[in-house]
Amino acid sequence: MTPPETLTQRETARGDRPLGSALQDHAKIHSGLRYDITLDGTADPKGNAHLILNALADPRPRSAFFTA
Repeated sequence: MTPPETLTQRETARGDRPLGSALQDHAKIHSGLRYDITLDGTADPKGNAHLILNALADPRPRSAFFTA
């Protein structure tokens, strides 16, 4: 996930969103969810792509996203 400081910096740089909306969205969207893979929004895109490809090469029988 992307750190809150980075979300705020990106939001400010864009200039097309109300300040604070990125943090509000982050809190609402990810609240209570579990993910099979978590990517670092500040990491090198190739590194994140490698994580995704590895996860796809060895899929889990049932996603953690749908479990409570």
